[in-house]
This record gives sequence, structure tokens and C-alpha cells, in this order.
Amino acid sequence: NVATAKEFQAESLLNDYLYHNNLTSNVQMAVLASVKSFYKANWRELNSNVGSNIESPEPKKRTPKLQDIIELEEAMTYLRDKAILWFLESAPFRKATLTKLLWKDLKPTAELLKQIREEAKGQVSRTPEEDAEIVEKVPYYLVIESARLKGSGKGRYKGVKQVGFIHSFTAKKLEKYKLELKEHNLPISADSPIFVTYAGGKGSKMEIIDFEDASLVAWQDLDKKRFSPQDLRDVL
Repeated sequence: NVATAKEFQAESLLNDYLYHNNLTSNVQMAVLASVKSFYKANWRELNSNVGSNIESPEPKKRTPKLQDIIELEEAMTYLRDKAILWFLESAPFRKATLTKLLWKDLKPTAELLKQIREEAKGQVSRTPEEDAEIVEKVPYYLVIESARLKGSGKGRYKGVKQVGFIHSFTAKKLEKYKLELKEHNLPISADSPIFVTYAGGKGSKMEIIDFEDASLVAWQDLDKKRFSPQDLRDVL
């Protein structure tokens, strides 16, 4: 029906549905994307003006403050959980990646600075004393390949990597956590996962990291305040 009154009937019907049915912004976006995708795949691409007044809603951000993290830590029992909390605050890894990290992924920052200094051939403006101060504050860094990140290195995620740093306070928490691992007779080797479950004493990789119990203990009301591992990624 090109060049007739019916040519853009689909767009008119879609606009009418989107704007006159009290849909939430999230539902509007989902419907618009679904219908446009269907038409593009099966008939013709809809006019770009359809749904043009719909805006993607701002996500609710729950970024914890330093005091929130301290109160969460106080509500946790295991040194492992305290270490996870500060690890996520320091290096913003996704939960799925966190469970795949190995002890050998923690690389000394001192070695990195030494490598940079050697490759720069005298062009580094920092003094050795300044390098030492950096190492004291940020003792470790991590470079995680795409296979352990979101998308597993496929498609548009191919070739990506994530670089993270561990500050000294987190490093101290990890050292205390190692003592807890020894109490459970669990191995600590370069190829061992950093964060493991104590269930059954096997030290297997953790599959679930849940902060809701700690949030409930800390603030007694999950509707009032709660944080997840994902929220901690916003701290950086």
C-alpha cells in the first residue's frame, strides 16, 4: 500500500498502543523493540519516527558509600565474605567472573612498574620512591581475558580484557582469608580459585554470592537498604 493512506498503518497502530495504554517506560521500550524487530525480519522496516517520543528510563542506582560497606562487613561472619566485599569494592568484576579468578591472577604491581620503566627507557617521570608508594597503596593488579568475562569472548566481546587493581586494604583482607582457608584444610596454590565454598569442605568454586543476608542483618529491612555484588561495581 505504498503512497496510500494505509502505508504507515502499522506505525499508527503501534504508536496508539504505546502512548494510550498506560504502559511503563520499560514495557514501552520492550514492545517497541519487539514489533520493530518483527517487521524488519518479516515484512519491511518500520518508519524510524515510530515511538520516537519514548525514552529509555534511567536505571535505579544503588551505589554504596564507604560506611555502607563497613556496616555490611560487620554483618558478615566469614573472612571469605569480608574479602569478597572489599575485593568487589576495589576491582569491579562481575559476579560470574569473580568465581573464575585464580590466585595466580593477582600479579604484583611492582613487577608491572618495573616492566614499564624498562620499556620506557628512561622516559618515566616518576621517581623510584613514588613507584614504591604506588606499590604500597596498590600491591596487585589483574588482567582477565575475554573467556572469563561477559560474553565469553564471542561476537562483539571477542578480544576484550578487563584490568583491575587491588588496593592495600583488600590485600590485607585476602591475607586474613587465607588463614580461614587453612583452618578448613583447603589448598592455596597458584591454580586454585581465589573464592571457594566451604560446603562439604571441598573448596569447590563458588556458584552463588549473595549479600542479602548481610544486608538484612546490617539494616533489618531489605526495602530500606540492600546491596548486591553488581551494586559494588559502581563504587569505582
